[in-house]
Amino acid sequence: MSMTAEEEMILAIGRVQGTLDGMKSSINAGVEATARQEVRISSLEHSRAYVWGVVAAVSAAVSGFVAFIFRSAGGNG
Repeated sequence: MSMTAEEEMILAIGRVQGTLDGMKSSINAGVEATARQEVRISSLEHSRAYVWGVVAAVSAAVSGFVAFIFRSAGGNG
């Protein structure tokens, strides 16, 4: 038994709808993955900035300490 043109068209529309639903699911999964990555990257960037701040503070403290030592040693001699 063959299908009528109308039945074939309805079947084709159903296939297109199924394909579009699959594409929508894939896009939504990609959007969710991107959102998770943005949160993760933001956290990593914040941590990196904190570490660089600590390094700068320690470097300044060591530099000041070394300068103090050399000034103290020079004044006693």
